Amino acid sequence: ELAELLEVTAEGTSDNLAKRDELRRLAEVHEQGRGDRSAAFEAYRRALAEDPSDADIADQLERLAVELDAWDRVADAIAARASSALDPAHGRALYMRLANIAEARLGYDARAIEGYRRAAEQSGDDDETLGALDRLYVRTRAATELADVLERRIQLAADPAASAELSIRLGELKEQHFGDRRGALQAYRDVVERDPSDPRATAALERLLTDDALAAEVVDVLDGVYRQNNALERVASLYDVRIRLADTAGERVRFLQEA
Repeated sequence: ELAELLEVTAEGTSDNLAKRDELRRLAEVHEQGRGDRSAAFEAYRRALAEDPSDADIADQLERLAVELDAWDRVADAIAARASSALDPAHGRALYMRLANIAEARLGYDARAIEGYRRAAEQSGDDDETLGALDRLYVRTRAATELADVLERRIQLAADPAASAELSIRLGELKEQHFGDRRGALQAYRDVVERDPSDPRATAALERLLTDDALAAEVVDVLDGVYRQNNALERVASLYDVRIRLADTAGERVRFLQEA
């Protein structure tokens, strides 16, 4: 039988790529000639072990996984190959594939997070990987990890609007979850320094005026924002805060006169 001959041939070769090709042919014989999809799946799994960089074999495994409901087995096979990949690009591709399967097919958020983290370790940060981690950390409410990923995404962001959105999210996370209002102030300040007209960052800074420990810094930032937007009536409103913060009666009088 052809399948038996291919099995013997595959086992008899020491060349990884030649063995991969024989196992691929064996998988095709099992599936197309014998109608045995489980045997075909196993042959493709062994072929991937010989050449983890072969995306077509991984695609065939995923295709059969749909028919066999064998996503756990695919994930395990890909994880084993990813951990032994010598080329970082191949390792990243396998870990991304593993993470996608874990998230979309298995609903294993923890395994998906590990996959995306390993992918980033292989070839450095990129927006696809960090965006996936961002999504999963929001879903799993992993605030510390989310803050780290947001900071890394800000460093990568080339689009000013995307950078502003990420910075505001980071500021809100620091302010509302960690109680780190100084860290939040820095995040919001970064936004208005790039775009003084950003209404979300401006509103967030105005919210921080109630914190006496930060109010003086916030007043300085907002003064510049209001002046650049020609909002002179709002500049005047800052004197109420300055008067509240004044240490001496003389300072309060001076601020009243300036207002």
